[in-house]
Amino acid sequence: MERVKVGITLTEDTLARLEEICKEMGLSKSQALSMLVNKEYLEKISR
Repeated sequence: MERVKVGITLTEDTLARLEEICKEMGLSKSQALSMLVNKEYLEKISR
């Protein structure tokens, strides 16, 4: 699957949470965001 580069703006609090998730899970910010978006999507379509 082709990857597309995107830019996002986060609050300082949200960025801190993202960095905490990355540290805990050993993921890059990009990987963590992809995981969270895909998880939300899969939960939504399975309802």
